[in-house]
Amino acid sequence: TKIPVLAVNAQGQITTASEQTLSITSLNPQYGVFQNNATLSNTSVGNGIPMQFNTTDYSDGVTMTNDLDGHKTNITIANAGIYNFQFSAQLNKNGGGGSAIDIYIWMRKNGVDIPDTNTRVTLQGANVYEVAAWNLVFSSDPGDKFQLMWGSADSHAEIVYLGVSAIGPEIPAVILTVTQIA
Repeated sequence: TKIPVLAVNAQGQITTASEQTLSITSLNPQYGVFQNNATLSNTSVGNGIPMQFNTTDYSDGVTMTNDLDGHKTNITIANAGIYNFQFSAQLNKNGGGGSAIDIYIWMRKNGVDIPDTNTRVTLQGANVYEVAAWNLVFSSDPGDKFQLMWGSADSHAEIVYLGVSAIGPEIPAVILTVTQIA
């Protein structure tokens, strides 16, 4: 049903064409925007490594907290809900000849890999750059900790930060945006 609206005041009250006053409740969605402006090296060849973040751009109810090793890898959710995780990671093969390498990226929740979240990106040749960028949606309870994981069987794999170039600003190694959607 459509209701013609005349005005909405600062308290969220709506005045309709028939002079009714209605109140609405906003979701007040929680969010967090994080990035890393340092290259992430493949320090554990053949194993999963949590992506690290060194900058919080915006945060309300979604924070980046330290893991057991003291690195900011835990995406900590304050309130229950459904959250959209969007990221981009600048992948690189930093040498090692022309053979192809695979880099895997997946999500972990409370220390457990989330089934069916892994993706493989293949890099062909040396000094090849690819951007992995996608979004995933998960439910969360208060205090849940998520991690964006990556791994490769090749020591030349990295998630690379690129400083100012001839075209455009710096390229963060990884950017992550988490937004509550319900």
